[in-house]
Amino acid sequence: MTIDIEYFPLIGDSPEIHNFMRTLLLSVSNEFVPPLTDRSVSYEKNFLEREDPVEGFEMYMMQKMSESCLVASIDGTKAGLMTFKRHFGADWITEWCPCNYIVTVGVFPKFRRHGLTKLMYDQIGQIDVAVQPEFDVVRTWSTNDAHIALLVSIGFAEVQRLKDHRGDGIDTVYFSRVNTTELVRTPNHF
Repeated sequence: MTIDIEYFPLIGDSPEIHNFMRTLLLSVSNEFVPPLTDRSVSYEKNFLEREDPVEGFEMYMMQKMSESCLVASIDGTKAGLMTFKRHFGADWITEWCPCNYIVTVGVFPKFRRHGLTKLMYDQIGQIDVAVQPEFDVVRTWSTNDAHIALLVSIGFAEVQRLKDHRGDGIDTVYFSRVNTTELVRTPNHF
């Protein structure tokens, strides 16, 4: 089995990658909390406000055109992707900015358990090393146990939690890691 990870600096420059992303994200949408098809913003929002399913997802896909991505392939077949914003900054995570802000990670179910997600996380630190942001930041939901276990195993630490942000008992959780072998720093106010 041959695994390849390919970097695309701008999703909008590749209709083929955009179409692959649409197919993959529609396929795994309901595995996310809330489902991707209920969203209109790809990086931050109040998850308790639901969007029109068609219009919201189209807005979500339009925003993804300005993101970068890694595409994982197995034996030449596109199997998964990671979208992210390079040198991202935002007021809700200022202490870890600028960063590679990982927005969406998805792998088709039939290609899981081959380490693709870990390989994409490993690869993000290899892109343009000379201008690499100090941090990688990702958010997920508190009941996404498999993803959280992976994040911790590859050096991410929880840095912020928004209680009940995605519904009753479902928090939004931010994780960060330094793009070196050092441990992630924790802000003084935590």
